[in-house]
Amino acid sequence: MVKISLNDNVSKLREKSKAKNTKDKYNGDWLKFIDYCKNNYNCKPLEVDDLDSAYSLVANYMHWLHEDPEAKILKGISNIPGRENINNNPYSSSAYKASTIQRILASITYKYRLGGFQFDRKNTTISETISAIVRDEKNNKAGQAKELLRKSLLKQAQLNPRKIIYSELLAWFYTLESNYESALIQVRSLDKKLGKNGSRIMDLGLTALNNSEYDIAIKCYDEVISSSSNIELIYKAENKRLLTIKKKILNGVEIEVEELLDLKANYLKLLYQYNSEGNQHAINKRKFEVLKQLADLEAHHLKDYSSAKQHINQAISISGINESNRGDLRLELADILVLQDNIWEASLLYLKLEKQFTNDPIGHEAKFRNAKIYYYTGEFDWTHIYNVWVEEGSSVQVEVIGGDDENRFFSCEELEDCGIFDEDGAIPGFEYIGEVSFVDSGTWQVEFSGENNVDVMIRDDDSFGGFLGILGGGGVCCFGILFLLIGGILAATMKDKPKVGISPIVPVETEDVVVVHDSSSDLSPTRFPLMSDRGVQRLYLLTRFVV
Repeated sequence: MVKISLNDNVSKLREKSKAKNTKDKYNGDWLKFIDYCKNNYNCKPLEVDDLDSAYSLVANYMHWLHEDPEAKILKGISNIPGRENINNNPYSSSAYKASTIQRILASITYKYRLGGFQFDRKNTTISETISAIVRDEKNNKAGQAKELLRKSLLKQAQLNPRKIIYSELLAWFYTLESNYESALIQVRSLDKKLGKNGSRIMDLGLTALNNSEYDIAIKCYDEVISSSSNIELIYKAENKRLLTIKKKILNGVEIEVEELLDLKANYLKLLYQYNSEGNQHAINKRKFEVLKQLADLEAHHLKDYSSAKQHINQAISISGINESNRGDLRLELADILVLQDNIWEASLLYLKLEKQFTNDPIGHEAKFRNAKIYYYTGEFDWTHIYNVWVEEGSSVQVEVIGGDDENRFFSCEELEDCGIFDEDGAIPGFEYIGEVSFVDSGTWQVEFSGENNVDVMIRDDDSFGGFLGILGGGGVCCFGILFLLIGGILAATMKDKPKVGISPIVPVETEDVVVVHDSSSDLSPTRFPLMSDRGVQRLYLLTRFVV
């Protein structure tokens, strides 16, 4: 195989393809590159061993042109023969522009190719270096523009002290640049000029807090506490100050228990300051927020669950607090019960909240959290609930025979949900009195007793569409006992059986008249007349879960 190279005449002919001015620029750029290689690497550009070395050499040169102070002097020196003393500027103060460096790269590429190198300007080393230079130049220009804007705003603010627009813009500018100390100077001046009594400083504190600038946020709140005459704003600043300290501690590298205890003491001190003087609604609102934050600190960071529950219940009992806020606190209370491994109590509270806030985010969140504890534990039985209804104005006692703390009747007073069906799901002529709840498998006997001629209804809460039955026709006698047998195989866990449905109700053989319904159908209330001489009706229901 024969290797053929271009002869000198062809090479000289190729050089004639460029205009004289272009060739002069290329030659000048190449001569400067030669000087760089000699001074820094004691070599000539065309003497490198391979392309990778050439790429590295050129990339280093472009970086040098972009950043090295000596390159600024080189910029004003001409290496073109015959023009060495023309337009020289040894005191050049500006670095090479990115566009100029790209032109120099074109010159070097051309010369390397004439020298027999297959030099590629799109090589990763070269292209990434150029991209970085372009981006750096843009950032420098942006920085210069910002500095120009800052100086202009300062000048205008000094020349026009009565025009607050310049102080507004300066405060905005410093905040945008995360220069909160300078922003505070402007905001403090604005707050005073506008008579805001600390509210503008509060706004800056909140911005700093949201951006994790805890020290400047605390400084803002301290200033409001010490200088404002607005009592409500002071209380707000005190609360936010403690919240900021809390976040600062919790976001630290190490959390010191002593710091948390000191923070708790400050919360308690703040609570002590709140007395009955002044606007009671405002005072209650302050107490609510402080108690909420204090309970969170105790439960999740100090592990003082007893004190946390105490403060939550105290907050819930405050008058004038809307139900949504109470619901949020009850969610927190259920979470604390989970932390204490009181899963059953937590689940009941979640279920109650789900029922109370059916079409509200709180209800959805309660349902989600309840599902999570069943999924992640994998040890708890699924809960089956039956709502109990009686004729309005009547008194009926309900008891699960052989029940315990988990398998029993829960009155609506205990659940604090007596009026939960007053609007949505109300049944004319009947009132909801509580629920029968089971977590264990087996057959359960439920005893209803009370006044004579009282109708009782049982509704399966897991199939909300209808009633399992209406018990009456003489109803519950004052001397008699009505028995409802509810049996079945309950799902062991949600983890094992993620999809659960109720099978048809199946009667057990009995002399009593029994009407059977499929719980999956659209049920309507059905009357079960008493058939026994003792006024006792026995209804046997078998329920089981199927996937």
